[in-house]
Amino acid sequence: MSLRPKEIKFEEEIKLLNEIYNDMLEAVHAKPDTNNIEELNVYLGNVYGILNRTIYRVKDIKNQLEKDKQYIHETWNAPA
Repeated sequence: MSLRPKEIKFEEEIKLLNEIYNDMLEAVHAKPDTNNIEELNVYLGNVYGILNRTIYRVKDIKNQLEKDKQYIHETWNAPA
């Protein structure tokens, strides 16, 4: 008996990963160039929010992948 994974489409997971990627890019590019404490404080607050969103998105991706983890159980007989 061979186990072949069911064909799974990852559109939702890819969408969530793209959102995480865009948030990370935004956080990197939004870093203030100055040593102004107020600007750094706002930046750190924004980064905290991004990390918080990322945690929930990663958990959603994990749950969706685990839900889709189904296999088709069938036998395959090679031609003689």
